[in-house]
Amino acid sequence: ASISYAPIQQQTGSLAIQLQALPSGLAGYTGKPVALVTANGGSSSVSANLNWNTTTTVNQLKSGTGYSFSTPVITYNGIQWTPTFTPSTLLVYVVKMSFGL
Repeated sequence: ASISYAPIQQQTGSLAIQLQALPSGLAGYTGKPVALVTANGGSSSVSANLNWNTTTTVNQLKSGTGYSFSTPVITYNGIQWTPTFTPSTLLVYVVKMSFGL
């Protein structure tokens, strides 16, 4: 019998952020939100430029790591629009399967 070792490469995953259509109260607003996806403990973060009524993929998330989301409040025409993420956090797991005969 024999055994061998090889380094384990860090597996990365991705998530999709779906931004709603521009609300009617923001008609005429030309800005685009930027979402910040931050690993628990703040060890790393990834920013994503979002477009209204589209889905944006965020890559390079570490497997086994929890993430939270944030984006600035939008102030337009004297009204503050507060962002809400659903869910507000997530845990990334990458599953890799291989089969041999």
